[in-house]
Amino acid sequence: MFEPERYRGSIELVAEQIGAEVYIDGKRVGVIPLLGPLTDLPAGEHTIEVKKKGFETFSRRVRVPMSGAVEVKAVLPPVIAAVPARRFWEDWPFWTASGVGVVAVIVAGLLHRDAIVLADNADACAREGLDCAKTNRDKSDSRYIQAYVMYGLGGAGLAAAGLIALIDGLSHKPTSEKVSSEPGLGISPATRGLGLTFTLRF
Repeated sequence: MFEPERYRGSIELVAEQIGAEVYIDGKRVGVIPLLGPLTDLPAGEHTIEVKKKGFETFSRRVRVPMSGAVEVKAVLPPVIAAVPARRFWEDWPFWTASGVGVVAVIVAGLLHRDAIVLADNADACAREGLDCAKTNRDKSDSRYIQAYVMYGLGGAGLAAAGLIALIDGLSHKPTSEKVSSEPGLGISPATRGLGLTFTLRF
């Protein structure tokens, strides 16, 4: 009791992150690099923290010995910011597939209508006994084939867009423990039978 210096100790802190702040029991005591050990600390347990923006905080409970020193090596890993996953409507594959599908279906509809008109013209020519019947019939058949090809392309594009949306919906499906409250479109398999369930959150 008559030698209070015996009940004091020190911490020799080793840290590489220059500019990091050092705290002992919540009190700021210095900045890295320190000029020397952290001295004149009461013997016993203390909490040492080293903080720097952009790095994970180092925190450790250490025991300071009487009339001695304890060495602490502080390592501050950089904080890796989590990048939120992009939803299907934020990426180009969904819109490309949708655009191709819609345009192809529109073109197919126009070709189909043209094929019907040519077929009607061929029938009219046939009734009149004109030579244009075969020409119009051939053009009509060609238009039908082109229309069916475009219908197939459009269907494939729309199916691809739907598949992208389905995969995205399944990968972002909220669990029972945590239901997403963020605005957006949710897609999941129907609970009964075949089909999809669409949920709009706003």
